[in-house]
Amino acid sequence: MGGNLEQMESVEFEDAFVVRATDPVEARYVLTPDMQERMLALRGRLNDDVRFAFRESHVFMTIPNQADWFEPSLEHPAHERSQMSTFLAQLAACFQIVDDLNLNTRIWTRE
Repeated sequence: MGGNLEQMESVEFEDAFVVRATDPVEARYVLTPDMQERMLALRGRLNDDVRFAFRESHVFMTIPNQADWFEPSLEHPAHERSQMSTFLAQLAACFQIVDDLNLNTRIWTRE
């Protein structure tokens, strides 16, 4: 992992996450107090091992899970209602993360 270790203002966030950044100003711009609260809430709801990385306007996130998401069961026909229900629930969970972190809000613009 590159970058220098950065300390954030929130003790709770510091206890939950390690922040490394090559640009400390940009790190604080992205990790606003509101974003830190949202990340902590999401971590509490999903899993204590949730991890985030921010790079070039992208958010990368890992959520440890034993299930094979977006993989249909080969034991049931593809057109079976339960297959689609599972797939749609997984998609909805991903969209919920976007909402939870308020990722549809543009925080900077390129000209």
